Amino acid sequence: MSQTTLFFASLTVPRFALRNLRPGLTLAVVFLLLLLLAAAFPAALAGTDPLATDAHNLFASPSAAHWLGTDEDGRDVWSRIVYAARPSLLLGTSAALFSALAGAALGLAAGLGTRFADNALMRFADMLQSFPEILLVLVIISFWGATDTTLVFALGVAGVPRAARQVRAQTLGLRRAGFVEAALTLGLPLGTVIQRHVLPNAIKPVLVLLPLDIGWKIAAVATLSFLGVGAPPPAPDWGSMLAIDRDYVLNAWWLTAFSAGVITATVLAVNTLGRELIRRSEGRA
Repeated sequence: MSQTTLFFASLTVPRFALRNLRPGLTLAVVFLLLLLLAAAFPAALAGTDPLATDAHNLFASPSAAHWLGTDEDGRDVWSRIVYAARPSLLLGTSAALFSALAGAALGLAAGLGTRFADNALMRFADMLQSFPEILLVLVIISFWGATDTTLVFALGVAGVPRAARQVRAQTLGLRRAGFVEAALTLGLPLGTVIQRHVLPNAIKPVLVLLPLDIGWKIAAVATLSFLGVGAPPPAPDWGSMLAIDRDYVLNAWWLTAFSAGVITATVLAVNTLGRELIRRSEGRA
């Protein structure tokens, strides 16, 4: 098992034993576990087809038959929210991982490269960072279309500069670290030194901040879907559901409340977990 895997595991297991969790963190962990269950096995939580319409039950209020009511086409809102968990989590997590990996590669190359390479790569990062992230995503999507792959790529590219700067800063410090100079003096190949000593330590900040980035990416996916850049109706999607439901807020308030509520709760839960990782990585009890 690599040092990176051991580091990340040490933050999550066993320190996240339930007896050590505060109430807010406990709720966040339980909610995220339910989301993961919904993403992996949606049929286990929702027995109704999210695309099935019922003309006799339009705008039905929450009841035993329909826990969160029905929408303008008589579709079960609970089922649609449950089935929308998978694409939201998958797209958000994939985009965050893309940002972390691409940013780590860029930052490592800048930190270990020549002054010219460092300046060139950082000016490229500055160029990307000069755009507001959502605007940059919309520009990329306008060129290559609104597919899931393009969405992950666009959201990933938007987060690359932040991760690259974190890894570069760590790498510049590690280049002059005593244990790295000792390894090189002993004759270890440069590639081995980078793999065993530089990379595991350089990417620690990115790993710790990864949950926070996942939360932002999930919110961004919902935002883009709300703007019409995402899964087209009638596919269940939190952002597109909210965009449609806002037109019926006066006579069916629960539609907007539940679709907006699950987005907010997901981002808050992921951010709560991310802040706990940061706190524990800094050695605070």
